[in-house]
Amino acid sequence: MTYRILLTLGIGLTTACIAGKDVGDLDTESADDTGDGTNGTGGTEPTTTASPTATDTGEPSVCPGVEVGCDTFEPCQGEDCGAVLSQFDADNCPRAACSAADPTCPEGRVCFLLSDWGYCGSSGWDCFEEEEEGQCVCGQTADCDPSIAYCIPAELAPPAVERCLPPDPGDAFAIEPALSETTGTAACTVAAVAPLQLDCTGDFVGLHTVTVNSNMPAGFTVGETVTLEHYARPQIEWLDEWLRILDDEGRPRVFAVQATDILPPDAPADFWTSPAWEVSLVDMGCIVAACGNAGGNGVTGMAISVTIGDGNHVYAGGEFGGWPGKFGGEMGDVTVHEARQGSCGATLGDQTSWVSFSIVDILG
Repeated sequence: MTYRILLTLGIGLTTACIAGKDVGDLDTESADDTGDGTNGTGGTEPTTTASPTATDTGEPSVCPGVEVGCDTFEPCQGEDCGAVLSQFDADNCPRAACSAADPTCPEGRVCFLLSDWGYCGSSGWDCFEEEEEGQCVCGQTADCDPSIAYCIPAELAPPAVERCLPPDPGDAFAIEPALSETTGTAACTVAAVAPLQLDCTGDFVGLHTVTVNSNMPAGFTVGETVTLEHYARPQIEWLDEWLRILDDEGRPRVFAVQATDILPPDAPADFWTSPAWEVSLVDMGCIVAACGNAGGNGVTGMAISVTIGDGNHVYAGGEFGGWPGKFGGEMGDVTVHEARQGSCGATLGDQTSWVSFSIVDILG
């Protein structure tokens, strides 16, 4: 695995701080995020009287048990210190070290392992007083150590990496023969239910096998008349697709999407209505996972929020769930394969989203 280094060797008052991707977008508020006397390598250093200036008021704060080699010490400026991807806390003090083997942290803190998110860190840093200019010169080893882990306040911790980055996203649906770039509507008769086969006339003609990767069958019956809607938007290297199947009363029973947007272009206002739903892509607090490629891009795990009546359900990639019917049993299912912002593909760019999920509603 390739990692993105967060520490760089440099000269000056501010060069001993991690400068990770999108750090400015992370939550850096932590009034109680202070060091407890260990450095980035996990060892406890001799006590010093150095007074790092770290607060907005300019008042010095002391990092107990840390030798910095300078009378004044300012490893970070701006919002870097105190961010999730910083080995320094909000008071400019080194965070307590931990490890994958021993994730023990002080009360109220949790162990954050950089390699979980595709990052690496510097295994050591040092500072000295520059005689000519009278500045504190700081630098770090540029060894890109993926084993670096440190303790951060629990309220800053992102969701588990497994929830943010599902290992096997998968597709939400498939149609054979493929409809490819065709956007259209067809009136179909259900010819079989396992797998679902639709005999269609209209923009799509003939027998089509529709596989929806859901944890619940759609509940159609042989001979039932349905409407098949397929939306497509060609991209440079992939195809955005949306699928909807409506029953003979016009109620959406199956939704599926594998595209960069939840809604297809020129979609009706009630595309996700069945009969009163709200579906959206939501942020669940994941940080950017570095791709480790030359493009310097990354991926942020998101989630799909589905509001059905008075109930709201939020599912990340690899998660699914249903909702109860009026007379018992589950009457629907949401299966999310992937939901994210960004991509490791060189042509997609950091801001491209991707959603792959399906919804099956038995009763509409």
